[in-house]
Amino acid sequence: MFWIRLPVNCVSKRNEACLKTEMMSSETNLEGMEGIMKIRFFTIILLVLAAIPVYAGSISCTAATPLVPDGRLLDFDSVQANTANWYQFTATAGRSYSIEVRDDLDPNSTDFTITYYGPNGSCPSPPAITSAAATVTDTHGYEPVLPALTSPSTARASIVTTASGGGMYWIKVQNTNTTTSHYVSVSVTETTLYSPAWNTCGGLITQWILSNTTSQPVNFTITLTATSVSPPVTYTTGLLTLGAPSSSTSGQTLSTAAGFTPSVPTGSSCQTGYVVLTHSGPPGAISVYADENNWPTGVYVVPMGPMRGK
Repeated sequence: MFWIRLPVNCVSKRNEACLKTEMMSSETNLEGMEGIMKIRFFTIILLVLAAIPVYAGSISCTAATPLVPDGRLLDFDSVQANTANWYQFTATAGRSYSIEVRDDLDPNSTDFTITYYGPNGSCPSPPAITSAAATVTDTHGYEPVLPALTSPSTARASIVTTASGGGMYWIKVQNTNTTTSHYVSVSVTETTLYSPAWNTCGGLITQWILSNTTSQPVNFTITLTATSVSPPVTYTTGLLTLGAPSSSTSGQTLSTAAGFTPSVPTGSSCQTGYVVLTHSGPPGAISVYADENNWPTGVYVVPMGPMRGK
């Protein structure tokens, strides 16, 4: 029930126009109050919805959230208390990748258990990664350093796939806290370095000058693929190591003149092709300068850099 207070003039004079005016004014006030109540109601609804956690990552291995291994970031993904989120990405054989998982808001937490699986297999129990498929290296302590997680979990890991290691890989992020949820960022970056050319024709050799930019030793392999012959032939350095910056082996020079298996042909059997370098460090761990030269006649710089990334 609403009471409408009328001015004395309207009551005493029985002024019909006055009464109508007051009634209209009272109705307007009531409509205004109703509008305010609606705004307050919708504001409360929005606040309630904002408090509900947003899910991006799947809690099911079979429906794992796909990641693109070019460095793009999936962030502010809610990992609920006592729950695991699953992610997946496709790796190519003979390439290297860096996986990073970190807490968006809180100090990097001991609540996380991070496990990697693959390649291929099937859910709900994909296979553990074996040395036949890939080499996994904990790189959280490599520059730039990330906070440590409870061992054996690592906030950043390098995966270098073998010739048979291509396929689907899974990342499981388990929140072991029974009461608190966390928001995380997850990314996969291909760290393979690529050059479109190497050449031993015309008296040329191709050389690579490498430098370790991190704080820890980094393993690497250079593979040459000759595309000037059919079928293509590959030559490899095998696994080598760039020492930490303080060591004498932090910088090295390699060339087609020596150090590859099998030996790279020259002279009338000369070849050309492309170069792939894989390594066990985080993104940017190795800086490379490449050139083709028949010194002192000439030096021709060849581009070499990340195969892909954002």
